[in-house]
Amino acid sequence: MNSTIALTLPANYTYVLLVAASSTLVSAWHTIAVMKYRKRSKIPYPNTYASHEQAEKSIDAYQFNCAQRAHHNFLEIYPEFLTQLAIAGLTFPELSAGLGAVYLVARVIYATGYTRPVRDGGRGRYNGIIQYVPRAGLAGLSLASVYKLIF
Repeated sequence: MNSTIALTLPANYTYVLLVAASSTLVSAWHTIAVMKYRKRSKIPYPNTYASHEQAEKSIDAYQFNCAQRAHHNFLEIYPEFLTQLAIAGLTFPELSAGLGAVYLVARVIYATGYTRPVRDGGRGRYNGIIQYVPRAGLAGLSLASVYKLIF
């Protein structure tokens, strides 16, 4: 029984790597947004969120909570995104990179909408609902890649 797998990356896998590297910029952008709203709202460390009372009194505190939640949501999905991008890119590098790029743009739209200075329960995040299309695509492509590698 052979215990190794020979894996050759496709030449266009560099596009997948570019999207993966770019995702760190989106993560940093989220961090900067959280810091901006933390400073405006004067919510001290180590508080992760403003209290309900603080958010009710201050639109800055409300926006801080929204920015923090958008960032946390990004981080919750980030490992799944990178895993699917890496696996899908093994057999579908260009399509995977394209879906990954659309996903990252949608994440910025999501966060920008979420942090609008309007107390609407975060409905602005729905602007980024398109993110689910590339996520579903990457999930399907990653499974298809594994299938192609096995068979």
